[in-house]
Amino acid sequence: MTTSLCISDSIVANHIDRLTRDMASAGVDGCFLFNDRTLLGFCNLPFGPSDRLVCALVNQRGETAFVIPAFEVSAVERIGDRCEIFPWDEHEDPYQAVAAAASSLGIERGRILLDPRTWLDVRDRLQDRLSRATLETDYGVLERIRMIKSAEEIGAIRLACAHCSIVFDHAAALLGAGATEDQVFQSVSDRLAIEGATAEIVLIQSGPNGAVPHLPTGVRTIRRGDSVVVDCVCRRNGYCGDMTRTFLINEPDEELRRACATVRQAHDAAIAFIRPGVTAHQVDATARAVIDRAGFGRAFLHRLGHGIGLEGHEPPFIVRGSDVVLEAGMCFTIEPGIYVSDAFGVRLESVVTVTPDGCEMLSDLTPLDVSCEPENVII
Repeated sequence: MTTSLCISDSIVANHIDRLTRDMASAGVDGCFLFNDRTLLGFCNLPFGPSDRLVCALVNQRGETAFVIPAFEVSAVERIGDRCEIFPWDEHEDPYQAVAAAASSLGIERGRILLDPRTWLDVRDRLQDRLSRATLETDYGVLERIRMIKSAEEIGAIRLACAHCSIVFDHAAALLGAGATEDQVFQSVSDRLAIEGATAEIVLIQSGPNGAVPHLPTGVRTIRRGDSVVVDCVCRRNGYCGDMTRTFLINEPDEELRRACATVRQAHDAAIAFIRPGVTAHQVDATARAVIDRAGFGRAFLHRLGHGIGLEGHEPPFIVRGSDVVLEAGMCFTIEPGIYVSDAFGVRLESVVTVTPDGCEMLSDLTPLDVSCEPENVII
């Protein structure tokens, strides 16, 4: 089964190898995987739990067992040769299948790390069925593996960002006075689908709508002097890209132009500061100081950035107060913004990866400054 969610077998193998080494170092016998993106990253499972239990167990030898509804078995046949499948029928207790899987892997009496995003009711039922095991919430092993990307993962994120660039190239030809937000949204979403990417989020926010950072695309007609915030999260081969640009439509006023220039300066200052050993707080503070000095401090409403990978938002979070120390292989967004209520919004979002001596832009196919048409400017 191949979908925009499927990732490469080599990425999965790398994740499992790192997981088993960490488990051995910690004296842990098994790991319970539950979150849908964790199941994707460690098992290439293209779906996750709902009202029906879907999960996986891994032992120190890297042997994996899936517990899934019986009617979903055909969806995992491609990856079945790397694991044992424990299906359960609708009339059965799925936690009996979990107990059977743990027994098959030899971890039914061992220490088992639980995915930290395991639901509370699931944990309670696991404790009942695995009463001889010691269940411990994982507070770092899975997160760290996902947070430090391999070269192949970084390449996948770069490809997803390249597909985001399609949105801006296409939007540049559509934006202008008289177009509506929903018209632009539909056109760019269709174009992404043609290119083989899944649009997770596309926001087209014109004029005062841009002052609400995550306001859904509406039906407002774009007008002369507007800013138009275009934000795109798309997925390709399981990994996400996330980019934002702001277009200016005909003769914007001076305050809007100054806000655009300030956001660009804050973005560039943060990019220049990123390197291994600095904290997420310091990166956020670097960009925030630029916006504060320009008098827009209260209009910067959110953190500077977020990690990106199998999820559009994941650790590390580039936010005030975070003591997370940056390391090579981390991938995250840098997205300063200025939002003036009832007037406009401006945001510039790039994706970077930390390198041994700084950072590298993964979203560099769309220029930060480009004149799209005589009446349009993009930052």
